[in-house]
Amino acid sequence: MYATHARMTALQHVNTTTEITPLLACGEDYVKHGTQTLSIASVCATLDALEQHWRAQRDKQHLSQSGRAQCLQHYHAVYEASARCVPLPLTRWEQWLAGLTAQCVESTVGYGSDERSNSSCLQLQSVQKDLVDSYWRLYRRLCWGSSGAAKAGLAAVLESTDSSASALSSVLATGTASRLVEQEAALAKPLQAFARLAAESAHLFADYPLIGKVERLWLSDTVLAALGEAAEPLVEMLMRRAFKRDLQVPSAALPELLHEYEESEINEQKVKDIVALGRATLGSSWMQAASAVHAHKTQLANIAECTVTDGRLEAVSQSRDARLKELEEKLLGVLMKVPRGQGFLPALGLVMQRLIEENGEVSASTGVWRGLNSSQTHFYLHLLHQWFHTYISSRHRWTVTDMFADADDADLWMFLLDRHSVCLTWALVAEQPSVMDSAECTHTETQLGYLNGLAISVEKLRAIFYSVVHCAQLYHLSTTAFTKMEKRESRQKTAVAATHVWMKEIAVETFCRALLNELLDATAQWEESESDYDARVQQRAVLIETELKLILYDTMMMLQCPERSTERLERLVEAALAMCDAWTTFEDDPIGRTRQEHKDLVLPIIGIVGRCLQRIIASLRGGVAEASTASEAQASLYRKAVQWVKKAIAATTAVGGDCSTLWDEWTTLVSIPVFSADQHSSEESSSQFYSTAFLGYAVPATTRGGAGRQATVSGGLDDVCWERRTVAKAVRKQEDRGRKGGSSGDDHVASCIATVVSGEEDVKSPPLKKTRAN
Repeated sequence: MYATHARMTALQHVNTTTEITPLLACGEDYVKHGTQTLSIASVCATLDALEQHWRAQRDKQHLSQSGRAQCLQHYHAVYEASARCVPLPLTRWEQWLAGLTAQCVESTVGYGSDERSNSSCLQLQSVQKDLVDSYWRLYRRLCWGSSGAAKAGLAAVLESTDSSASALSSVLATGTASRLVEQEAALAKPLQAFARLAAESAHLFADYPLIGKVERLWLSDTVLAALGEAAEPLVEMLMRRAFKRDLQVPSAALPELLHEYEESEINEQKVKDIVALGRATLGSSWMQAASAVHAHKTQLANIAECTVTDGRLEAVSQSRDARLKELEEKLLGVLMKVPRGQGFLPALGLVMQRLIEENGEVSASTGVWRGLNSSQTHFYLHLLHQWFHTYISSRHRWTVTDMFADADDADLWMFLLDRHSVCLTWALVAEQPSVMDSAECTHTETQLGYLNGLAISVEKLRAIFYSVVHCAQLYHLSTTAFTKMEKRESRQKTAVAATHVWMKEIAVETFCRALLNELLDATAQWEESESDYDARVQQRAVLIETELKLILYDTMMMLQCPERSTERLERLVEAALAMCDAWTTFEDDPIGRTRQEHKDLVLPIIGIVGRCLQRIIASLRGGVAEASTASEAQASLYRKAVQWVKKAIAATTAVGGDCSTLWDEWTTLVSIPVFSADQHSSEESSSQFYSTAFLGYAVPATTRGGAGRQATVSGGLDDVCWERRTVAKAVRKQEDRGRKGGSSGDDHVASCIATVVSGEEDVKSPPLKKTRAN
């Protein structure tokens, strides 16, 4: 009997696996590697397919509970990966939640006992609850600033208050909480949660009063009712503090709140002080600007209820929308002038609220998304920096009235990095929707337009990455100035770990990968569809890819991330130089480019190659300095770098460019000292400090005094002088010939340096001597 049951269970498992395979395959790459795209249309198409598979699986009666749980987890994982990379419409968030909370049809076909079936059903319900909780946490983080996120946060705070009253009751029972300080500490977690939610929602003019109202009801109806008269002084103090906080923030209910406080306060001195604060808020410029925005939004909402029957009403609606933007800009200006930097976070919340609300309306009608343009991205980061600097400059933090309470500031860094992640999500939305689809870019100009859009995204990504670096630097200075030694190390370690994880999981694996895939997929598609793939498009694509990887490398270096190898840059240098080799000199160009056009193609590539070489050489120099001897990998990289610099010089000289920067890099490269500790201690001559295998060229011998020069040469710097002199003479000679004979002479100069570039052929014949002989 047991064997039969086991066989039937195994058979059911096989059937379930087969049936759910199509759903698990839908969006599988998203779960493993992220969306790998920044196209909202592409992501939404994947989610549509996922919804179809999920509905089909959900309605199957014979599907096992474990199979349903597996499908539910995959469904959630695909949505989560999508939401982390592109901004999802509010309708998608609602659809996601509906899919998670839908009641699965209970299995009516089973082979086990009722007890086993009930256990499986309970496990499925547990999985479903965990996923819904995960959904709400992610919604509050990614939709921060919206009214919906604030209300979801308030619901989460209420859930966390259930155990707090009982904890305080146990403290009072022991008689150790004779002071308000100890009583307040027992309620620290929910009080701090209310304080954080209030600080994050100060820009929500209509919804902000709800937070304080719920907090005061909790204090009076739950805390006081549970603890009795012993807690009256505590509850009175906490309610007064909540009133004082809310009366300093403009809101739609501020007049009623002020009246409520005057009616409930029994301390006359407190009434005078706190009422004065409330009246000052009522007369503030913040209150006036926020009231104007709220009134206009209410008017627009009333108009939206009417059916638009002609174009005139639609035009009026557009003018009112322009008026709303004008009022919101005025409110932002007022918030930035609020004393003590208290308006920067509300301003940032207002930016996000406007962004989410705008796209909630636009996506439903036209499908065109409005992200953060370059100016808006920098403004967003400016507000974030100003708030962060103000917050961490405080000497007294980590109280129940502050936003963040973790002793090591882990919650502060999660919030800060979440704001940067959300900024990336909205900033990388294409500014030019007309060229979002690379498949529609069939002409060179449209392809260049598409690439220009990606280049703008790369620049915005640079600003956001460097913003993380700037915040890390601000935090380091702050902890050094305001934190005692015993806590400083813990907090700085937390900051370093948080930024490293963010760079790896969010910056690199989510956004850089998606942006790079957009670029490579587009160029691959264009190459396959066109036989005469334009060199300008090739050049632009390489420049964008290299810029992206330089930004990534520089950011990782500044944050001291463990994964900061130069391998990406090395591959790019080889590819870029190969591209320059493929573009022959302009006289041999099959499509008849002019000299200037050829120069315009090559020099930008060589310029970015030089920037990559600078990083590679600096990394090599640092690696060699840390070790007593050079490794084989370092020696190999050195030899390749020598050849890369020579090729870059050859390509630059061939088009008449300036090689000064490349010569500087060569000087830095060949002056890298490589010696062992034994050689250094034995005081051998400096020429022996350089590894023979480390030199990519030989010292040129001269007919007069060659032996003496050979003995005193330092190992590379004199070579630079000789090679530079030789190339300069060749260039001048060919320019003279060109003036006399009418030809440019660039081919001959290129061949001179090419001989040096390939100069590993004959050890007995120094390559520089060959160059000079030409």
